[in-house]
Amino acid sequence: MWTAAEGVMVGWVAREVLRPTVQIHGHEDDIGRLTSLTGLHKALRTALAVILREAGLDASVHGEHLVVVRPSDDRQPEGGGGTPG
Repeated sequence: MWTAAEGVMVGWVAREVLRPTVQIHGHEDDIGRLTSLTGLHKALRTALAVILREAGLDASVHGEHLVVVRPSDDRQPEGGGGTPG
């Protein structure tokens, strides 16, 4: 997670997470091939977007990441996520 002009960017950089394993069990040249988990990234991004929307946030795909913002005051959250009452 990191802050950007558009909102909070949420994503997973598999290359950095998996680098130690690849370095032990493979070669530096293998990192790109072994960490391009496109299907897994898309599944995780989709599931996370649904969870964030259900929590009342706006989440949209921006490249390989999600941009997450609070909904504007004139819109009610879709998934509840607000204060009961």
